[in-house]
Amino acid sequence: MVVDVIIVGAGPAGSICARHLAQHGHSVALLDKAQFPRQKICGDCLTPRSWNLWQEEELLHGFEQLPHYVIQNFFLSSGTDSMLSVKLSSKNKGHRAVSRTDMDDWLLKEAAASGVHIRQGVRINEISGTHTVVTNEETFESRVLVGADGRNSTIARNLGLSPNKALCRRVAWQTRAPVATIAQGVHMKFFSQGYLGCVPLNEKEANVCVVINQPSSLTPQGVVARYLDIHSPLIWKSVSPLSRKPGKVAINQGLLIGDAARIIEPFTGEGTYMAMRSGQLAAQCISQALKNNTLNQLANNYTRAHHKLYQKMPFHNRLSRWLALNPKVAQFIVSFLKHNPSLLKKLVESNLY
Repeated sequence: MVVDVIIVGAGPAGSICARHLAQHGHSVALLDKAQFPRQKICGDCLTPRSWNLWQEEELLHGFEQLPHYVIQNFFLSSGTDSMLSVKLSSKNKGHRAVSRTDMDDWLLKEAAASGVHIRQGVRINEISGTHTVVTNEETFESRVLVGADGRNSTIARNLGLSPNKALCRRVAWQTRAPVATIAQGVHMKFFSQGYLGCVPLNEKEANVCVVINQPSSLTPQGVVARYLDIHSPLIWKSVSPLSRKPGKVAINQGLLIGDAARIIEPFTGEGTYMAMRSGQLAAQCISQALKNNTLNQLANNYTRAHHKLYQKMPFHNRLSRWLALNPKVAQFIVSFLKHNPSLLKKLVESNLY
């Protein structure tokens, strides 16, 4: 199949990118190794900043219809100490928890409805430069190749865009737990070797994520038993690397988006939003290059725009990442915030709007 753009990875970044391009008159093939709907390790939270993106992409109504949990409270704690709480404002559109299984499946269907050629459950056998992708089912030819295939991107490796593999001594774990055991809102808890975050998803279950610095004798099951009083065995999934230094995001007519391009610290709650923004940004750059016949400038234009996008991240996001990397310091700051609740509210809301 010959198309304008091949996108490998049908998560939110890939689907947003593919749909945007198709709606602007370009032919797109969107490939993924999984069959949707599929489970995905994620914090399942979207900040109010995402509402603008849904509106820009004419997806607002569909997003509002997805099963969700409206987040009205933010809880912060350290170890076994009592929780600090902040009532979140609901300026127009608020903070939501939405299952990635539901959201990703919906976005993929929206992409298909826009004319994107979807291929699920395919295995990539060969990649030749930025123009040819051979799968176990067929061969695709394109003018642009986009890697949206996550933090361990095959496309990045083949294009020579993989960043240096600095050792990441943290492992993230995720599970589902009975909602009755979880505070009714987003709860972030720091302990000496990491942190945990949890949020209800619906009336029955909640999402629980645990990050543990390595080496450690702690297990995610032991963490929830101690801090959430959950003792029944849970089914855990893990992901790594949890963080890395940003690398190159484009070369010639090959681009990276989402986690393939840059990983956002889970504690910030901005990972999915920033991934979708990068997908939208890549689509805009690609569309302009195709229409103006300036594909030779695509890599430089996208690299500059991508850098600018991440420079706009709120200060609180940077602070949050630093705290996540230094949980012992975070414990001290939580103690300080107990005596300054107004400061906590200001910090939280600076990340949401």
